[in-house]
Amino acid sequence: MSKYKGSRLDEWMKWIGKSIVPPLCVEIFLVNNRSYFLNSMFYWEDDDPVAVLRIWDLRVMTDDDINTLKQAMNKVQDREEYGKPINIHKKLDWANLRVSKDYITYIIEWHDRLWPGGEIGFKSEIKSK
Repeated sequence: MSKYKGSRLDEWMKWIGKSIVPPLCVEIFLVNNRSYFLNSMFYWEDDDPVAVLRIWDLRVMTDDDINTLKQAMNKVQDREEYGKPINIHKKLDWANLRVSKDYITYIIEWHDRLWPGGEIGFKSEIKSK
């Protein structure tokens, strides 16, 4: 993936493209205050007001499951492994979200201990300074 240089949502979503984003790393917020974690961008065209985003389905996961997921993510060596979520965690799944682009209010790219630079996994423990 090349380095992103733009600032517009359209450009950023095209840059993300169909590459898989690890769970819990990119959160999308809608006008109704609902939020979802991005898996990948399935369909995004400039002249279409509707986007189809693949999102991580975490509905059946408990707090313990999320902690287990974080630990499992530390073992992932290649982002393509997220293409088979059941291999990461037995309850991890994805869904397609069809949404008007105007309903997207903001997106958070979680960094620092949640998506450390240069690492593919997920560090669940806080880094010591």
